[in-house]
Formats: sequence, structure tokens, C-alpha cells
Amino acid sequence: MKTYYKYSVLVLLVVLFSFCNKEKKDIEKALLEEYLANVEYKNIDTIEDGLYLINTGFSSPETLVSDFPASGDTVVSVYKGYLLSDPEIVFDEADFENPQYYAFKKDPVIPGWELSIAKMKKDALAILIIHSDYAYKGDQVGLIPPFSSLIYEVRIVDIIKSN
Repeated sequence: MKTYYKYSVLVLLVVLFSFCNKEKKDIEKALLEEYLANVEYKNIDTIEDGLYLINTGFSSPETLVSDFPASGDTVVSVYKGYLLSDPEIVFDEADFENPQYYAFKKDPVIPGWELSIAKMKKDALAILIIHSDYAYKGDQVGLIPPFSSLIYEVRIVDIIKSN
């Protein structure tokens, strides 16, 4: 009888947890839709459902097709990352004095970052909108709550070719 009771409580907790997660995901979806409807830029590139890139300018229009990062290239970027749900919360940033260096498709980053950076060239300036499915999903990571869409303002300062 005790085993049945423990099993019933466990099932109830799983159901309640699922309801909470669904509600959080619904809130996240509504916030994302509202943000996209009101964004001042209209040139939104949908990379995948829930992953968007808004080109806000290129300082070098002569950039070649080959200037996209390739696997192993070092991408040098400056950025500011904040929560869609609360833009006052900046969870990460890199500036020109301390830019971020990472090996494209080699160093561990969230999938949304990797997929978005693949679409950017040297000198690209963009806003990345990353749904939690392409970030940390239901996990709490530092200042980032579960099921949080992320916004990054990014500039690719340089792409150092690995060859």
C-alpha cells in the first residue's frame, strides 16, 4: 500500500510540474510574439522557428561569401546578452576591451548562438533572438530563469581563419 501511495504522489508531482512548465513556455511564446510584432526593425531573418536574426547593419558591404565562419575559425565578437522577459537583466557581455574569442563549432556554446553566428560575416551587427529551445530550455543558468528567451546585440569584430 505504501508503494502505491508513493507512486501516486510521484505521478501527481510530475503532472503538476508539467503544467508549470507548459505555463512558463506559453508565457515565453507570448513574450516572443509580442517582441517580434513590436521590434523596430522589419528585416527579421527566421533561422528556425524560435530563432531569429535581425541584421542592423554591415560596416563593410564588400565582405565576401567566404567571410562566414567555418569550423575551427576563431570568431571575435562583442555583445550584450539580456532577457526578453526583463531587458534590465544583462546576464553576459563582452566589450571591445575584452571581446569574446571562441572556436566556431569547436567550443561549447548554446545552439542558438552557433546557428546565428553561422549566418554572420565579419563586421556584421545584429540582434539575435533565441527561444529557450535553442538556449537553456528548462534549466536555471546563473541569472537566466528556466524557459527564457534571450536577446543578444552582437557585432562580429573579426573572423580569424584556422587555415
